[in-house]
Amino acid sequence: MNDSGSGDHPDLERVLAQLRHVPARPEQRPIHREISDDERNYLETLGFSDSGRSLQDVIEDLTGSVLPNGMNMAHPRSFGFIPSAPLASAWLIDAIVSAYNPFSGSWLQGSGPATIELATIDILRRQVGMPDTAGGVFLSGGSIANMTALTAARMSRLSEDEWPDAIAYVTAEAHSSVRKGLRFIGVPDANVRTVAADGAGRMDPGSLKALIEKDLGEGHRPFAVTATFGTTNTGAIDPIAEIAEVTSRYGVWLHVDGAYGATIAFSADHRDLARDLQFADSLSWDPHKWLFQTYVSSCLLVRDRRSLLDSFGTQADYLRDAEADPRKPNYWDHGPEMTRPARAVRLWATFQVLGRRELAAAIDHCVGLAEVAAERLGGMPDWRVTSPPQLGILTFGYEPEGVPADALDAVNAAVSRTVFESGFAVVLTTRLAGRTVLRLCTSNPNTTREHILETIERLDVAAKESLRGR
Repeated sequence: MNDSGSGDHPDLERVLAQLRHVPARPEQRPIHREISDDERNYLETLGFSDSGRSLQDVIEDLTGSVLPNGMNMAHPRSFGFIPSAPLASAWLIDAIVSAYNPFSGSWLQGSGPATIELATIDILRRQVGMPDTAGGVFLSGGSIANMTALTAARMSRLSEDEWPDAIAYVTAEAHSSVRKGLRFIGVPDANVRTVAADGAGRMDPGSLKALIEKDLGEGHRPFAVTATFGTTNTGAIDPIAEIAEVTSRYGVWLHVDGAYGATIAFSADHRDLARDLQFADSLSWDPHKWLFQTYVSSCLLVRDRRSLLDSFGTQADYLRDAEADPRKPNYWDHGPEMTRPARAVRLWATFQVLGRRELAAAIDHCVGLAEVAAERLGGMPDWRVTSPPQLGILTFGYEPEGVPADALDAVNAAVSRTVFESGFAVVLTTRLAGRTVLRLCTSNPNTTREHILETIERLDVAAKESLRGR
């Protein structure tokens, strides 16, 4: 079978040369056009022909009409979402791994990738201070990592006959995937408690303690608390050590969602923020967010690696020849997936290429950009920083005196829309304390101070024009 169609394979060097410039092309708009009707009609009418087409033609369709349509989130002025520009080492290694197409479920079928996964997990667990008993598994994303952690928590803390009374605890700032994951494993919304948070959106340990004691008194079975290390809205960090004191006292599993925030553990200047991650029973961590990887790359770390084996270990006659020992793990026994790609390889390769100093510098650069933005906004009339820069996230709003709150909400929404539609930058909105505010995510190491300052100037112009038009 020849998948080259009617033509030869394209020149690999030329294709790679083109791809090298794809992730972050600052001369382009951060918002690529929405796919046109003509392009949609063309693609939809191609169908599935009897004879096939040349690979070169298909690649030209992909690079011309398919992949460029959408938001260029790797652009240095794309501030709307946390995922950032993947490094060349990440996407190139991804392509190499895809070519080898290793099966990473068992040691028998993929001992090389499994060795790299073990090594990469060990790098991550050491970085956050987890003990030697810790282990983990690479998964498809933060949503599945959170669900996997909560599954292990329930298996570890409760017997099956206690599941109907299982109670979990979150705050309103927890990522939506946490409640979704609880629903997936059969914990109904009625069994999920919302813990009070302080004015900065951080979980209140006193409120958590009171809720757990109330549930215990009513015969329920508290089994898991999900704290957040870097909320999506503002970058807030829950008080992990204080929460751990509560969960330890009552035998409740502490899961920490550190999807992007845990990466601060690699910082040179801000690593101390991550010191309390060592107290987590489990930690979800997405390298595709702030370790500059391609989609998708997520890791779940657990304090006791046996908790994953106890939850996901698989036994079947047809798997007898793939039995593993502790030094030769079958990763299909550590999570929900049996068929799984070698996700850890690209992150391991990035660590090898960058080294600790360059990685730390990139992370600290991103944190500093949000601080630059906050400083600039603090010196401008009519603008207010609504949450301080934390982990490269800043919220702010245009709030001149004498303008009603609903009008300011409309103005800030219009500011975001105007700058977005201009194609210059992506700065989106969120809701904070009932108000519409702008949100800046500076997690791209290719972003410069000039990108930040020019974007703020354009926001200011758009705000004044919007207010005058009302």
